Amino acid sequence: MEYERQVASVRAQSALEGDFSISQAELSSRQAMLENASDIKLERFSISAHGKELFVNADLLIVAGRRYGLVGPNGKGKTTLLKHIANRALSIPPNIDVLLCEQEVVADDTPAVQAVLKADTRRLRLLEEEKRLQARLDRGEDSVSEELEKV
Repeated sequence: MEYERQVASVRAQSALEGDFSISQAELSSRQAMLENASDIKLERFSISAHGKELFVNADLLIVAGRRYGLVGPNGKGKTTLLKHIANRALSIPPNIDVLLCEQEVVADDTPAVQAVLKADTRRLRLLEEEKRLQARLDRGEDSVSEELEKV
């Protein structure tokens, strides 16, 4: 599981590297101990796009259970910051799930909750895996029952 997150992070970072530069101070010993933290605390991170500095030595604290709004003029890095958080280019505790729903969505009858659930690609992969394993179990392959239980 952790390996999959690291691979996804490297892929996401590689895709973003063409246009963006990102850096973050190394984890403090206190932060390293809080790998099971429920809050997101980013210290001294910087993000630039096309040579333009968007965030320089910035700090960000997102406390679990609180609600936040991210506002500001266009082109100042709001979406870029959220994409880097969602792609784990910044150090996010591994036990925290981050979903990013694009602000530009096709207007249709999809309820907001359904749009959020659709953005959870990890959940969608697990549901597909569950279907595949259930079909094998239904065909009499009892050997997959333990794997199905894990999913």
